[in-house]
Amino acid sequence: MIADAGERKLLKGFQLWLAENREAVIQKNQDPCGTNLDDSEVNSKGLQMWTKLSKDEKESYKSPRVPKRKREDDGVPEESSSKGLKL
Repeated sequence: MIADAGERKLLKGFQLWLAENREAVIQKNQDPCGTNLDDSEVNSKGLQMWTKLSKDEKESYKSPRVPKRKREDDGVPEESSSKGLKL
């Protein structure tokens, strides 16, 4: 069974920001040798980036919600994966 948005965990604050920006944190902090960051390093680097955000930027992460997923090709959040399904 595929989990829908109602079954996914609601996040807020830093956890929500990290869930939506994990790939950007990894790309920005990637080792020149190509070594991947482990989860604790991603969390640490993400927290450093989070603390540098302005109060206004953090405001949109105050309300609990399901993280938005960004498309790889254009960086625009996907509306819903169910829209592409045709029966």
